[in-house]
Amino acid sequence: GELKKSLYFKTLPGNGFFCTRIRWQAGDESGTVEGSFVKVAPSPKKADPLFGMSGFSPNDRPMLDVYRLMGVGTKGVDFEWRQFEMKDGKYDFSRRKAEIREMVASGLALRGMMTFVGANQAPDRYIKPEFLPRVRRMDKKGDPIIDQERYYADMSDFIRQMVMEFKGEIREWSIVGEIDILIRWAPHIRQRYLDTMRIAAKAIHETDPTAIVYGFGTSGGDGQAIPRYRTTRQLIPEVEGLLDGFGIDQYTAGTHYGKGYVTKNTEESELREMMLEARKLANEHGVRYISVDEKGPAFDTSLPISTPLGAEAGDMVARDYIILKSLPFVRTWLYFRPTNWTLTHGGLDWGMWQDQNPRQTVSAYAGTARQMAGAEFIKEIIVHKDVRCYTFRKNGHDFAAMWYNGQEP
Repeated sequence: GELKKSLYFKTLPGNGFFCTRIRWQAGDESGTVEGSFVKVAPSPKKADPLFGMSGFSPNDRPMLDVYRLMGVGTKGVDFEWRQFEMKDGKYDFSRRKAEIREMVASGLALRGMMTFVGANQAPDRYIKPEFLPRVRRMDKKGDPIIDQERYYADMSDFIRQMVMEFKGEIREWSIVGEIDILIRWAPHIRQRYLDTMRIAAKAIHETDPTAIVYGFGTSGGDGQAIPRYRTTRQLIPEVEGLLDGFGIDQYTAGTHYGKGYVTKNTEESELREMMLEARKLANEHGVRYISVDEKGPAFDTSLPISTPLGAEAGDMVARDYIILKSLPFVRTWLYFRPTNWTLTHGGLDWGMWQDQNPRQTVSAYAGTARQMAGAEFIKEIIVHKDVRCYTFRKNGHDFAAMWYNGQEP
């Protein structure tokens, strides 16, 4: 049978992350179950666009309530060409339209995320028959597209119809793809990505002249490597003047938490240095906006909810948001996923929740969003080589965010 019992916590010491551990016994059998919950202050009256969720996060009504409680200000919305095509040149946007109306009504700013780069996003009619069994993955042996001219013409038509359908609700669009990685998987993707960016940027700007188009969704590796943004530097001259922004997936090193993984503190991961270099590169090529389109720590699913590594990950999330808030040129950070990527025991997962239990990252995100929403960066104060101090102004009051990254007591 099933025993249900409600547990009540009448007094809790302030806001934060709380882990519950229930021990049970039934006859000769016994066990322990861990759970968790987060207690935070009321949601900010106006969510900050910096605090976002990527296009890989759900759009359904229950999650919209979660986003509101967390303080999410921007939501990525995924658009795959093959998802919407009913017949040749005919598209059905009705389901996504209903979702977007709900998201806009809930106060979210939206970012359209277009994944057109690989053949796995194209409708089957464009794929050579011998590639169809493998169409859902990259292939190094050749380009699977049958008729390039028709493919790009139809892609342009789809983008124009899509942008027109959501004009007024979505103004910002990202052309998604970690191109520095994709090129290594399939060399023909390099030209496909450049052609896609040219066609998409032209179609979007002509359909909605007020639109902002992001490209070069390079992986964290492109920003971590020295010299930074090697792939972006090689490719951007070929699309000069077409893009309004960089939508980089700026993962930092040392953000996998579990046995055998090495974590780094906030300064060692060099997020601030990466973003400053991205701005420098953007300025050199007349690109106005920079956004982190995807980023978030990963956990070994075998870790218990109460693991101290969860608190380390939460610290990293909070500090990264504060650093990005101190760089006003960064428009958004779209956190990779709130829900689980995989539930395979012992595998890596990028979800903020483990099953239905929030990790400490939920508390760090929600707490930081409440403190930083609407804050204006003033300056950095140099305190000590291992202490970071950033000052902000909000509602007529000044405050400082500080932390210590050193090893000494």
